[in-house]
Amino acid sequence: MQDWKPPWLDHELVVRFCTFMTNALPHTVTEDIKFRGCRIPKGASVNPYIWATFHDPKHYSSPHTFMPDRYLKLVPGPDPDPRKYIFGFGWRVCPGLHVVNDITWAMCAGVLALFDVRAGDVLN
Repeated sequence: MQDWKPPWLDHELVVRFCTFMTNALPHTVTEDIKFRGCRIPKGASVNPYIWATFHDPKHYSSPHTFMPDRYLKLVPGPDPDPRKYIFGFGWRVCPGLHVVNDITWAMCAGVLALFDVRAGDVLN
């Protein structure tokens, strides 16, 4: 078992593809700003749309295709680290970010070690 190790367990998680929350925590605007010609007043609530960020072709090559290999960096491409945004950003980043990463890795490794995981039949 020592020589067998799925490579994606040591690389970025695939949380970008199936994020469980489409919006991040709301942020409050601290001063009047203009963004792309629109005025956003001080005190307004802004809800970042995480799903759109992770499926933007400007940042991710083939964003609607499930490809864990993209994070192995075998093929050069934009594909930034999804953990930069999935756990929040700015001063509201999740304080349990590293704990969640470690637990998810341990859970995935346990499932792969205990079960015979295979591709299913193609749906018609």
